[in-house]
Amino acid sequence: IMITVGTLFTPLKGFLNLNTSFKHLEGEGVDLLFPKVKYLFFNLVVLGATTYKLQSMGLLPFAAGDWIGLIPYKHVFEFSTGTLH
Repeated sequence: IMITVGTLFTPLKGFLNLNTSFKHLEGEGVDLLFPKVKYLFFNLVVLGATTYKLQSMGLLPFAAGDWIGLIPYKHVFEFSTGTLH
């Protein structure tokens, strides 16, 4: 689980540090648009694969049963015991 969570945060840090990752490559006449788009795309691929892995491990609440605690409980005012007097 720790490795999967680690791979979840790696692309997020990549999104936040995009400009610092390419700072040493900047210069006159250097177009970094395509490499940055490619970098973002592959980070999205890793993020998608990690999300799929977390869902397949059952750690993401996608099923209806995962939200059962949020359904309000109805208090029953009448009940029957099944016997006749």
